[in-house]
Amino acid sequence: AKPVHVYNTQSGELVDAIPLAEGFPTQSVHALTWSPDGKLLAYEREWCGAFVWDLDTQKYVLHNPGSGRLHRTAWSPDGRRLATRQGWQFQIFEHDSWKLLKEHRLRGAGTLAYSPDGSLLAVTVGELLQIWDGAGERMINEFVGHQHRVSAVVWRPDGRQLATASEDGVVKVWSLDQAGQPAVVPLGEDVERLRWLDDNTLQSVALSERRGRISRWDATTGRKSAEVEVTAFRPPLAVSSDSTVRTWTSIGKQSNIPALLSPDSRLIAAYDAAAHSIRVTEATTGAVCAEFGLRPDRHILGFDFSRTGQWLVIQSQASPDKVLCIVSWSIVAQRPVWEWTTGLNDTELREGGALARRRMAWNHADTGFAAIGR
Repeated sequence: AKPVHVYNTQSGELVDAIPLAEGFPTQSVHALTWSPDGKLLAYEREWCGAFVWDLDTQKYVLHNPGSGRLHRTAWSPDGRRLATRQGWQFQIFEHDSWKLLKEHRLRGAGTLAYSPDGSLLAVTVGELLQIWDGAGERMINEFVGHQHRVSAVVWRPDGRQLATASEDGVVKVWSLDQAGQPAVVPLGEDVERLRWLDDNTLQSVALSERRGRISRWDATTGRKSAEVEVTAFRPPLAVSSDSTVRTWTSIGKQSNIPALLSPDSRLIAAYDAAAHSIRVTEATTGAVCAEFGLRPDRHILGFDFSRTGQWLVIQSQASPDKVLCIVSWSIVAQRPVWEWTTGLNDTELREGGALARRRMAWNHADTGFAAIGR
């Protein structure tokens, strides 16, 4: 089995097909993270740990074993280090030798993120925020203030502040060079993801039972400047690594079809069951920007925006023809750029949507992406 496929977005060429590492049971692949130079791909498999695949040598260069679900990986901006977070531990590996540089056991689970210049590493431990040096040699500072577990942490582009979100819907903005209490943004909803849009503006993705709310905030005053709601679909709602919002629907027999917000929060792509098409609209005005019709014999499986929002990749399946199809559409030109198809055997057809490439990770240049299959 080859669960991760890497494609060139301009030509549609299948660049690589990454096989499952031998000696491990088949488990779900949860995340994909490109190295800054686009030559290495890190991913996590449930209960199996983190893996790093080298596209040049076609070999696994690292397996960090794990026995739990809470795996996180973060590349330093220069690509020289990879930090992983599993359960109550975090480790830092050197890129060239893949030597384990540091390993620490903490007092709780959490996530981690490198500062923009790579000199610092933010590590969350339960409701705490710790600042370590980039090599993981020592903890420099610890911030206390959240009452519930921290679920997200992001650095401001200049590296002088961080924003954290906790499970009770509270966002706090911490300054490294200022003492005192942080600025607080009480969202009141579970914050799944945070993102700095510029040095003064935060974007938050908050989830509740039947809606997703994407908001923009002034990080200094806590005032809301814009908001987009996704309310027309059924939960659960999931958020991809590039801050697109994905909510799974149930429209007749068409289940597991997402509505997506583009990474810049400008566009929304949604499936129109009546027209059997993907419609792209402006998030603020609702104006239709593009509509991509699907062949009547195609059963849609999913779709994803590229990082810049210029491309929309649509996956569909034609069961009678035993074909899985991936099409890349240009949103500006409103036309397909390339199409890739592959045959399916009877077993794969019986599994239906299990083959959908519903999880993708685009490289930083927006010229290629990796897609998880089964």
